[in-house]
Amino acid sequence: MAIPKETLSLSEGWKYTAMDGSEAADLKNWHNAQPLPTSIHLDLLANDSIPDPFLAKNEQLVQWAGKKTWIYEKQFTVPSQLLKNLTRMVVLVFEGLDTYTTVTLNGKIILETDNMFLSHRVDITEQVRSTQTAENETHTLRIIFHNAEQKAVEEMEKHPEQSWFSFHFGNKRLAVRKAQYHFGWDWGPVLTDCGPWKQINLEIYQTRLTDISIRIHLDTDHREAVVDVSVEMEGLADYARISIERDGLNVESRVVSLSDERTTTAIRIRNPKLWWPWTLGDPNLYTAKVTLFNGSDSSVEELDSLQKRFGIRKIELVQQPLRDQEGSSFFFRVNGVPIFAAGSCWVPLDSFNNKL
Repeated sequence: MAIPKETLSLSEGWKYTAMDGSEAADLKNWHNAQPLPTSIHLDLLANDSIPDPFLAKNEQLVQWAGKKTWIYEKQFTVPSQLLKNLTRMVVLVFEGLDTYTTVTLNGKIILETDNMFLSHRVDITEQVRSTQTAENETHTLRIIFHNAEQKAVEEMEKHPEQSWFSFHFGNKRLAVRKAQYHFGWDWGPVLTDCGPWKQINLEIYQTRLTDISIRIHLDTDHREAVVDVSVEMEGLADYARISIERDGLNVESRVVSLSDERTTTAIRIRNPKLWWPWTLGDPNLYTAKVTLFNGSDSSVEELDSLQKRFGIRKIELVQQPLRDQEGSSFFFRVNGVPIFAAGSCWVPLDSFNNKL
């Protein structure tokens, strides 16, 4: 019988240090990091190692931080009782690492990254079980955050055929899958940050939900909507309970039998509360909740759960031939109502997302 998924947060207990120019780490000069998510500039600020970069001309005084390679390290244990079932997987989940990293577990490289915007999952089952010789064995997780500015130069040199051009602060920013505002702009500071900018967790499971996708079919008079809820999982379970809620109240639900790792269920909603742009009405939202379980109604064992918010609406891009002239229309229609839509340039609220 499957065992419920366990998620252990690895957000606390981190420390950090810098590498010198020879790429040798100063392993005697560790500093305590803030709980994740964090970044090197925030940790340096918290330890009074740099001044506030937003005051006076302090931006110039903190540029050294973005030109170094940094190490984050943490020790953790996996409770031995969670490893007794040999069919369970142990997976490290990195929701976001900024940007070029080399990740090691107990001295062995398990991951290398080059994109700030991707999450990563690393199966460490064999490493953990092979070293789990004693009760609650300690494991060392180390993340080396390489100098992104230097890596950008190296990427450009790999592609001399490209015409690298940028209006602001050099061309190297173009070669890096990293927040572009880190490199500055016409009135934004240059703060080339790095670090574990999203959570890091340890998942132990036999079965888990991997994704929920929603597809809406809204009838022409808006009196009924069919919501197709597609579920993907890793591993198997007996049943899935699929519920649609609004404002915390159950609207419709289904219990479906599972035979493979994918299933789609159609749920009919009468008189749905439609999602509207704020200029036309309320942006009403629903929540799809999926729970995997084994057993019967008298003895239910929940394995994993996942939820996703969505709006019920129909959006159309209308492109029709124009009368008495060349070309076609180009406008959006939401729930049958034509709307005017325009774009704008959104400036980040802060150079350090984790302050918000």
